[in-house]
Amino acid sequence: MLQTGRVEEVGSGIRNVNKYLPLYAKGGKSEFIEDDMFITNVFLKQLEEQATMQETTQEKILGLIMQRPSITRNEIASIIGLSPHGIKYHLDQLRRSKRIRHIGPTKKGRWEVLE
Repeated sequence: MLQTGRVEEVGSGIRNVNKYLPLYAKGGKSEFIEDDMFITNVFLKQLEEQATMQETTQEKILGLIMQRPSITRNEIASIIGLSPHGIKYHLDQLRRSKRIRHIGPTKKGRWEVLE
């Protein structure tokens, strides 16, 4: 495959798994075994731990909103350490569960905690 140009670079898959796994699964670990067959094991945290982590993230977001109602998604992302898209996901979850709402225009509005 490498000689036909159908492979980017030898070993790039391993490098990409190690690079992106922490972004998609916090605490995830990978194991690569090279023998007769090449085996990749990806170990993820239990679903309960992920749900607890999600609640913790949402509690952090709520705390930030209470401190500063006009905080932006990018500011929350930089404080918590998630991507802006990850923060959008959590904000949408909080909106659907009627824990927060956004008042005013998108750029100059503010958040309100409903609890």
